[in-house]
Amino acid sequence: MHTKLISLIFCLLGPYLCNAQSPTIEQADSLRAYGLMLKRAADYDSALLYYQMALNAYLEMDSLPQVADTYNKIGVVFRNTGDFDLAMENLYKSLAINDSLGLQEGALKNYVNLSSTCAMLHQFENAIEFNLQGQDLAKSLTNNARLTSLHRTLGLIYLQYPDELPYLDSARYYFDLNLLIYSADDYQPGIAGAYQNIGLSWEKKKVYDSALFYYHQSVMLNYELEQFQSLTVLYKNIGNVYWKLDEAREALAYYTDALILARRYNQKNEIQSIAGRVSEFYASLGDFESAYELQAVKFQYWDSIFTARSVERINKLNVEYGVLKTEKELMEAKAVADQQQAALRQKEIQLQGYLITLCVFLLLATILVIFYDQRQKATRKLRERDKDLYDQRFQELLLEQEVKTLNAMMDGQEKERTKLASELHGRVASLLTQVKHAVTDKLGSQNGNGQLLHIIDEALEETRGLSHSLASGILAKFGLLAALKDLKDSIEHNNQIKIFLDHHGLRDELPNNLEIDLYRIVQELISNSIRHGEAQNIWIQLIMDDTVLRFMYEDDGKGFDTKAVGGGIGLRNIHARSQKYGVIPEIDTMPGHGMRATIELTIVTDEEIVTGR
Repeated sequence: MHTKLISLIFCLLGPYLCNAQSPTIEQADSLRAYGLMLKRAADYDSALLYYQMALNAYLEMDSLPQVADTYNKIGVVFRNTGDFDLAMENLYKSLAINDSLGLQEGALKNYVNLSSTCAMLHQFENAIEFNLQGQDLAKSLTNNARLTSLHRTLGLIYLQYPDELPYLDSARYYFDLNLLIYSADDYQPGIAGAYQNIGLSWEKKKVYDSALFYYHQSVMLNYELEQFQSLTVLYKNIGNVYWKLDEAREALAYYTDALILARRYNQKNEIQSIAGRVSEFYASLGDFESAYELQAVKFQYWDSIFTARSVERINKLNVEYGVLKTEKELMEAKAVADQQQAALRQKEIQLQGYLITLCVFLLLATILVIFYDQRQKATRKLRERDKDLYDQRFQELLLEQEVKTLNAMMDGQEKERTKLASELHGRVASLLTQVKHAVTDKLGSQNGNGQLLHIIDEALEETRGLSHSLASGILAKFGLLAALKDLKDSIEHNNQIKIFLDHHGLRDELPNNLEIDLYRIVQELISNSIRHGEAQNIWIQLIMDDTVLRFMYEDDGKGFDTKAVGGGIGLRNIHARSQKYGVIPEIDTMPGHGMRATIELTIVTDEEIVTGR
């Protein structure tokens, strides 16, 4: 509310403030500096107001170098808000003045910004032309900072080129060069940007693990630098990777965060891009109402960013720039602009008054104090929320790594069990058999040796039993169904509990790893029902319909709070074994209402599990 009030006052009284008396360079510089501060804070509307006031002051003093610099800054703000036609117009004005005055450093800034703006408009030929002109000028001025920025922009242009494949390695070369230079200078914002661009190059090559690694590195560094507006594109890029990996819900989480930030910082181009992708997600779920609403947002911002009139205006500006390359023509264009500005200033001067200026200064001082206080509070809240968001994402990454570790550990345990069972059955049992034969051959069965032979026979039986137990016994020999029936009989014999096992359409043989994991999951669930749920009855169903295997487990125990025991080893093992096949088990329980678990898998062949549900 305070920001809108200030904007209204500046719109109405800004001309009086600058023209109440002859402005000084110091006053104009202060206005421009404050506009730059607001631009860095992503408060673009207020930044434009201060830049316009500074521009009016510089024009009145005929201070052309500062006029050119202010036009350049205004063009950058319009580019950031997605108003590309206004961005190009102001950047061309700045370049015209810098060329006419021979201000090479100013012209170099223009080439950097014109190249990146044309790239965003997919005008790649113009973007490359401005980039190469800027590189030549940066080398002649030995301006390594600008040269590095141009390298980064050229890399991004190559990534977006219509036939991008031949240019991917060139783009990666420039991004690696950026990272090397920024790391040598310990320039953290540049390092964050280089990580993001390297991630983008890996994404284009479809190496998604590497892309996610560099994107997350950039996210963490931007958090440390408090560059929250940079997270919009990063979250969108991470969402794009998960979308390509068919992890739609993970993609939606990042798209949602990106859309929130884009709206907060008025990033129109990103709003329409992200809204379109989220609309596709809802459409794939059959939620066409939400999909339609987001499509409307997309086209609303697309129309505001890139109308046919905007395209026509940008093309006209490009043609005019190509025609007005000589110094004489640039000066003539400047003279026309100066005449128009002079006519406007003359009208404004007639409305000046010292009393109005004094009142405006007092009013602005009061409002700025309120504005600063509110802005500080809002900034603190934003930082707290973004920190919470970062902590949440970090915990999710830790959980993913923990799941991978548990899967690896359980696979290792199964291999060791099988290996140990094989050793017991193949070597130890064989040695005991040899001992028995040796005793029989040498000593016979008389003279008290019968008891020794009986002990050897018992040792052989124990060895075979231990071997079968380690190798999942009946599971290894007869398959999952037989093993579950044996487990059912064993549990019912040793506990006052009834287990109902129902199966339909189950194949005789399932993939070996799947049978082992399902068997271990049943063991974990039964253990939980007996030890914690105090259940009296358990129902287990295994139903296979064509290629879809449905596993359902239910008990009539006490149930439990999943949040309270979410970190338990048993549940973690169940989740880890399930996620090996891309499925998250559905566990429905609450205190006093028993527990139900469901897992669905799609199996194509006996050796291949395509996906979980």
